[in-house]
Amino acid sequence: MIELTIPQRPSGTGSIHDIRSNTHERVIRFRKGTEYAVVLAAHYGLNVYTTHQTEQAAAKEDMYNEMSSMIVDAEGYIYDTHEYEEGQYRLIMNGHI
Repeated sequence: MIELTIPQRPSGTGSIHDIRSNTHERVIRFRKGTEYAVVLAAHYGLNVYTTHQTEQAAAKEDMYNEMSSMIVDAEGYIYDTHEYEEGQYRLIMNGHI
């Protein structure tokens, strides 16, 4: 199992949409065979995320959930979701944790 630690953000910074908590680090545990996680904003709780084997599965989850979230991979890269054809998605890298 791969674990990714999302560092705590300084108190008084960020917003309720941030995946970094202002009280604790967050640990994302990638199940065997998974590479991507859809991580809900820390506002929803510290352990609220889903893991996915493929880019498409993570992108679909991100597009269909109606909560603030971000996609991260097991190496800590952050992605935006882009629908390039109806029902077909790709991830676009947008930074690192």
